[in-house]
Amino acid sequence: MSSIRSHQHPASSQHGLRRCLSLGLCLGLLLIGGIACRQPPPPRQTQLELRQQQQTRQAAQQCSRRREALRSRLDQLQQQARQLVRLRGAVPPVSPAAGPRPIWDEAKERRYSLTDQELDRQAYERELQAWHVSQAAFQARWRRSQARRVARAQSRLNRLAAELRQEHPQLFSGSTSIEVDPTALQQLSHCPPLPT
Repeated sequence: MSSIRSHQHPASSQHGLRRCLSLGLCLGLLLIGGIACRQPPPPRQTQLELRQQQQTRQAAQQCSRRREALRSRLDQLQQQARQLVRLRGAVPPVSPAAGPRPIWDEAKERRYSLTDQELDRQAYERELQAWHVSQAAFQARWRRSQARRVARAQSRLNRLAAELRQEHPQLFSGSTSIEVDPTALQQLSHCPPLPT
């Protein structure tokens, strides 16, 4: 019986040893795998660099949006200035309601007697006078209306220029001018490049 025990003991030890080794091997592999899969947090310096890059990117994007808004507002200002020039340069049209201007036909009138020619001339002069009065009234109404359009356009132009001047006093070449200083515009339009 003692021979059986001594014989079983080495076999069970080997079996136990194998089990321990394979269990240790599995635990070792799991431990190595867990360490390899887990990434350590980035060092503090890297986090700071990432934060700075993000802030730089945000600042560049904000600058780009401000630049586009400034260009859009300057375009509006220039369009308003062009509209004001057009309005100021407009000439009053001829009233279509007054009809065509009466025409005196000298050759046709020679066929009539002097009395008839005189009567026709007087009628022509009355028609011509009425046409001039009608045109003058129409053009006076047009000028009043045009003056209101010019005043509204000037007011819009002044408002746009005042808003821009308040935000960017250095943008214009003078205190009342709407002429843009190219150097100031270039400085205001400069934005840092986006970080890669």
